[in-house]
Amino acid sequence: MRFAIPAAFVIAGSLSAADEAVVAADNMDVFKNVPKEVQQGISKAANGAQIQDIDREEENGQNFYDAELKQGDKEWQIRVGQDGTLVKDYKHTNGLDKAPAAVKTALLKAAGDDQIVDVDRESDDGRTWYEAKIKGAKDDRTIAVDEAGKTIEKKQ
Repeated sequence: MRFAIPAAFVIAGSLSAADEAVVAADNMDVFKNVPKEVQQGISKAANGAQIQDIDREEENGQNFYDAELKQGDKEWQIRVGQDGTLVKDYKHTNGLDKAPAAVKTALLKAAGDDQIVDVDRESDDGRTWYEAKIKGAKDDRTIAVDEAGKTIEKKQ
């Protein structure tokens, strides 16, 4: 089932201020008709990006909701489960999925609205760290964090 959501509109309603959704004005009923948990999950993962489209997908008897997001000139897709849990963030892939939770958290925070284009696991002399290449609207940069998520190096 496909829900098209063009143009922008902010829905607060039952969402917290931090999770307000920026969605299309032409078909607001579509967003309002997906489960509340899905609305909250998509809104939280969108983090202020405009929700362009929502598709409901079924895999192995489970429902998922794929949302197309846009922020500035960047577009990407996320997938949330029926309970609103973020299942996949296609903006932040390329090795990030294999990193420990503390590393993911640190790299996503460092990237902010920018895109993580590559994450490599490095080891030397018994030390392990993760190096991420981040592509931004204004600049590209590299950040390295240890397994605990502590920043050990930044390069512009």
